[in-house]
Amino acid sequence: MEHEPPAAADDPAVTLSIVRRVRPGREREYEQLLQATLAAAEAFPGFLGARLFRPAGGDRQYRTVLRFDRESSLRAWEESEPRQRWLDAAAGLTEADARVANITGTAQERPLAMALTPLEDFVRTSVS
Repeated sequence: MEHEPPAAADDPAVTLSIVRRVRPGREREYEQLLQATLAAAEAFPGFLGARLFRPAGGDRQYRTVLRFDRESSLRAWEESEPRQRWLDAAAGLTEADARVANITGTAQERPLAMALTPLEDFVRTSVS
């Protein structure tokens, strides 16, 4: 019997919002580490993109939005060695555990998804 991939309803796309408060003076190091980690994530099957929202107004909270084509792709990333190295390294740069929220299907997701979608793709899918 041939193994078929799970149906989209059983393994839907997912968008996560991850917020971390970075220790004072460690912002540059955090951003460099995050950029290297996101570059590693790009090699993972199902990774659709990420966006970093830097702190504003003296706040030290960084928000990263990650998109994966399926929950199983996200799980593979979460269990990967590059992500574990990221978590270990980031622990010394941040003040507390990350706040992670699945924003798939929420009002938050639509504007963020549009911001992550290249303009050409958005126009092609919205106009056709």
